[in-house]
Amino acid sequence: RMVTLAINIFAANLADRGAEIEALVLNYADQTDFGMRYQTPYDLSEAVSVDLGELNRVLGESVALPEAVSVLEAYGLNVTTADEKLTVCAAPYRDDLMHAIDLIEDFAISRGYHSFTPAMPATFTVGGLSQIEQFSDAMRLAMVGFGFEEVVSNILGSAEDFIEKMSLGFSGDVNQSPRPETQIVAIENPMTERFSLLRSWLTPSLLRVEGASSKAFYPHRIFEAGEVAQLAPERDDHTVTLIHLAALVAHPSANFSELHTVLESLFARLAMQYTLEPLTHASFIDGRSGKIKIENQEIGLIGEIHPKVLDAWQIGMPTVVFEISLEGLL
Repeated sequence: RMVTLAINIFAANLADRGAEIEALVLNYADQTDFGMRYQTPYDLSEAVSVDLGELNRVLGESVALPEAVSVLEAYGLNVTTADEKLTVCAAPYRDDLMHAIDLIEDFAISRGYHSFTPAMPATFTVGGLSQIEQFSDAMRLAMVGFGFEEVVSNILGSAEDFIEKMSLGFSGDVNQSPRPETQIVAIENPMTERFSLLRSWLTPSLLRVEGASSKAFYPHRIFEAGEVAQLAPERDDHTVTLIHLAALVAHPSANFSELHTVLESLFARLAMQYTLEPLTHASFIDGRSGKIKIENQEIGLIGEIHPKVLDAWQIGMPTVVFEISLEGLL
């Protein structure tokens, strides 16, 4: 689709300079979004409609139907009307008209922002950090106090990082496992495979940093408090964004007990009780990992990273990680 759009843009530019554009029929051996045979330039535009009342509501104006049609047509749009509804198709070189609000924005740009009378907000509110952000900041300070260094990494990554290197490879469906860290949200139209998934837990991000830090002096004690995204079929957008806290320790004698002590101190600081239960997980060593629970609700995990995972990340030292959902502590 993006290649076809680029062809349309290129053809439109040449036509503006006086060139004659002729059709070219493409035949493919495999099925494409437009079939195995289609003609370029190919019109990608789709009709988008908006009620005149909605346009006036959003703009805070009283625009008559003839003016709306005239202004949109002046912007290069094809407009048809039925009663008080405008139906618009963009030029073939545009593929950014997806919603009624896009039409309203085009109207405002075409008529000119200077033509609108500014209005002061009718309500007054005071901004501030949400409860989860305040709690995240407190946890960051606590981890720094325990001798850890904070890292900040990208929420986007690849299947190689989030699945293959973590030994979470599945047959076919990556979301067939019930564990939350395997409920991975994929981007429908990624620009690159390297940033095609949203992380569902922070541990792969910490391991990526550790793998790139092998030449730094040991011990390594790092943490991150950041966003993760997980599938949530019950929600309208089918995803939920959560704040997790994860910590990593790596050095020649790093073990479960060392990081467990940090976890104990963190919960003591919060004056909260938790329990550990055995966990079988492909990313961790059997018998050296556990679920972190509060009142029988799992809110995280802790364990020694499996040698296979360490090899995948090119980490040469024993490594221990814990990760908890901060929402689970509120």
